[in-house]
Amino acid sequence: MSSVQKYFRFFIIAALLFSFGCQKQDKNNLIDKKTFGALIAEMMTIQYLKIDKEEKTLLVKNLFSKYGVTKGMFIKTRDYYSKDPVYWEKIFKIVKQKLNEETVKERRKTANRPLKEALKKYPDK
Repeated sequence: MSSVQKYFRFFIIAALLFSFGCQKQDKNNLIDKKTFGALIAEMMTIQYLKIDKEEKTLLVKNLFSKYGVTKGMFIKTRDYYSKDPVYWEKIFKIVKQKLNEETVKERRKTANRPLKEALKKYPDK
């Protein structure tokens, strides 16, 4: 093997090790899937509220605080996984589950409202 081939191999191995090392560093401070999915679900809900932009911004800031993350962590996580469809499939399953849970909770509240009102009108004797 010539010295050029040795240097070329060394360069390729060093580049691969460096790229894998950077990937591991990039995963630091990323938001876990469950939290990221819940955060996106709540952000989607906020997006459709009929309130002004400033109020939406405040609600999103409160969400970051609620989940113990920063805007930077959110952006870093989104960007890191932006080209990973398998990750996003998992995230949107979490989002769908979270939104379905909220819908069921809201339906239960709404369904029980007439019953509660009837009980107030006709208390036990």
